[in-house]
Amino acid sequence: MIAVVKCVKRHQCGYSRAIPRELDTYLKDHYAGSAGGTGLCRRIAEGASGDAEQREVNDIAEAIEADQATLEEIMSRIGVSPSRFKAVGAWIGEKGSRLKLRSSSEAGRVFQYEAMIMGVTGKLQLWHSLLEIGPQVPEFRQPELEELKGRAADQQARLQKLHDTAAGNLSADR
Repeated sequence: MIAVVKCVKRHQCGYSRAIPRELDTYLKDHYAGSAGGTGLCRRIAEGASGDAEQREVNDIAEAIEADQATLEEIMSRIGVSPSRFKAVGAWIGEKGSRLKLRSSSEAGRVFQYEAMIMGVTGKLQLWHSLLEIGPQVPEFRQPELEELKGRAADQQARLQKLHDTAAGNLSADR
C-alpha cells in the first residue's frame, strides 16, 4: 500500500487525488539539490581560470536556476511545496563543501566539476523518471519533460568538457 501525503488538487467536479509520500519526498529532495548545485556552480564561476570559462559556467548556472524554477512550477501543479528545511540543508552542505572543494587548485576545480556532473546526472534521471510516470500524472507534461531532459544532457556535456580541460591541467599544476 502506498502512503498518501495529502490531497493534491481539488478539481471543479470535486474529485481530489493524492500523491504518494515517496513522490513528494523525491521532488523535494531534487529541488533542494538544485539549490546546492546552483551555489556550487556560481562558486566555480568565481574561481574560473578565464573569462570564457566564467561565462560558460555562469550560463550553466542560469540554466540550472531556470530548471529549478520549472521544477518548482511542476511541483506546484500537483500541490507539492519545496521543503525550506531541505533547501537550507543543501545550502549548508554546499557551504561546507567549500572546505574540500576549493577552486584554488586544479584538483579542486576537477572535484567541483565532478560534483556538478553528478548533480546534473541526477537531474537528468529526475526528468527521465517523471517521463516514466507522466502518463499517470497529467500535470507532468511530456513535451516539457523531454525538453528538460535535453537541457540536462546539454548541461552534462558542457560540464564534462570543462572538467576535461581542468583535468588536463592537473599535470601543469606542478
